[in-house]
Amino acid sequence: DVLEALLLFKDEEKHFRSLCAILQFYTDSDELFKKLIDFQNLSNENIILLIEHCMLQRNVSIIELCKDTFDHKIRDHFAIESTSSIFSVWLRASLCIESEPLSKLSDLFEIQLNEKAWHPQNKIELINAFVNATLMFHHGATWSKKQVSLITQLLDQETHEAVLGRWLRALGEANLTFIKLPQSTLDKIKSSTALQSSSLLMMNRMSEHHYNNLLIMLCDCEIEKNQNLGAFLRACAKLKTHDKVLPKDETLERALKSKNTEDVNAALTFLARHPRQQFLQLVNELSLQEKNSTTVVVHAVVTARKFRSEASVESMIKCLHSSSKVIAGRALDTLLVIDSNAARLAVIGYLSENQSENYIVDKVLRSIKLPKNGDEATADLLDRSLVNAQGSPLFEELSQLASNLRSGLNNSTSLVPSTDVIKQIDEFLSNKISDFLKLPDPIKASLRSAEIPHKQPELFEGSVDKSASVVQYCKAIDLTLEREFGQKTLFPKLERQLHVFQNILHKAGLDQENFNTGVVMRQLGIEHLFEAQSFPALKMKIVARSILTGKILRERAQVIDGLKAWAVLLLLFSGYDFMWGKPVSPDVRLKFQSLAQKLISLQDLRNPAAHRQTMLTLAPLSEIRKDVFSVFSSIQSLF
Repeated sequence: DVLEALLLFKDEEKHFRSLCAILQFYTDSDELFKKLIDFQNLSNENIILLIEHCMLQRNVSIIELCKDTFDHKIRDHFAIESTSSIFSVWLRASLCIESEPLSKLSDLFEIQLNEKAWHPQNKIELINAFVNATLMFHHGATWSKKQVSLITQLLDQETHEAVLGRWLRALGEANLTFIKLPQSTLDKIKSSTALQSSSLLMMNRMSEHHYNNLLIMLCDCEIEKNQNLGAFLRACAKLKTHDKVLPKDETLERALKSKNTEDVNAALTFLARHPRQQFLQLVNELSLQEKNSTTVVVHAVVTARKFRSEASVESMIKCLHSSSKVIAGRALDTLLVIDSNAARLAVIGYLSENQSENYIVDKVLRSIKLPKNGDEATADLLDRSLVNAQGSPLFEELSQLASNLRSGLNNSTSLVPSTDVIKQIDEFLSNKISDFLKLPDPIKASLRSAEIPHKQPELFEGSVDKSASVVQYCKAIDLTLEREFGQKTLFPKLERQLHVFQNILHKAGLDQENFNTGVVMRQLGIEHLFEAQSFPALKMKIVARSILTGKILRERAQVIDGLKAWAVLLLLFSGYDFMWGKPVSPDVRLKFQSLAQKLISLQDLRNPAAHRQTMLTLAPLSEIRKDVFSVFSSIQSLF
């Protein structure tokens, strides 16, 4: 019936867009495409519509359409501007259809080098596709000499300013820090203010770079004196090996005293990465000026933290009492890293004034630096404040802190676990986790840290918080899942077959901004596992969006940020044969789902433990410990 209805509209031009919108959901019906689309007589506009809607399908008809489009409408028309729209959509489709999209783009770069008579807009479309392909398929991989040579030649031969500017910005977007700019490109940058701006954008978008000579050349152009001062300073901050000549002291001073907030913040960002002692006083002054914007004050306080100087204590005390909680919080952070009696006294004074704010008390307990030889004045101040803290859930910890402040670090060496204790922990973990000794050192270290309260309880008597063990257990599982599931299976598949993952999300309805939780659970076959309120809908939405946009390929650590994210990925994809290269039985799929449930449960225990919850007895930790070993057993069984 649907086919009969659609056939009524297949020859109506005005319905073509709607027809394409419907066809994008018919992933397995090549015959349907052939019945409804007259591929031989499509206009350029309709080719664009069809490819845009259906490029994710990898349908035979769409693949053939892309090939014919390139052969008959693109290949011999690169010099014509009117091909830029169809060329652009064809390039986007190639990223989905081609098994080696970067290799295909390299072929086009070679064509461009040989023919040269390309319209600038078509060159820019190719560069855009190159950036997308690099972020999606080549993130963190090694580049071949041929690919590097091609890019360098294109930079060397490019004469059009807009195209060369796009190339420079593209190098930054793709973080290609290893590309050495040809001398001809440097000469063009020197003579063009537009290219100078593009080169600064390039360096600012890179995580770090080595373009010292380019920045020195821009100094000669006096670029730091014009509207690009902030961009210039941020580029200097990202130098791989810092050149003390860049920027000049007078340039930094001018930026710090500028009325332009962006320039001031850029100078503070530079000093936060490369502190210069002669500017500390200016930084402290910026943190106190009420006329400054909140962002400038926050930047100044954060920068002062990098200096870790007692000279900042007075200004940070004033910032502690700011009406802005952001400024006060950052000032507290700064005082906590300064190892001086004055800084400790200020911190304890602030804690005494805010005993009801558990997050402040907790931050001080976790981060305050103990003096080497004790600090009687600070300990006495804390003791006096404890008179009013009898009902506080952190009273015992505060009492212990007062004792530690009085005794200092001289008596703390006995708190270090002995070699014999570590050996006992390793023997116990080897019995609980098969091949424990073969695990990477970071995983073993996290598990050892988590086990210390059980093996050396005298260090954790009564008032000492044991909840940090929960965090360490979860960290060990997180690292194990990244190694066994992420690196060995998931990430390689994502990089090669992103479209397959995207299609699964489309079918489950997760491409909708406000998806129906019940429908999604039924589509994934997990409605028996969760109630609507216990289903990790928000995390699933975040993970799904990152896969649909390709963000997961370039910002993997930010997307997969804990056990709940791993659980979501297991629920979404673990039941598919393509993940493992072999059929997945119903029994194994249930095991994956059970593992996901346990991971979600542990994440829900870990979050409060990492923040405000304290655990003063071993009993709840022992129960969590059993679940952790069960999870390790499941991981080793499934992966």
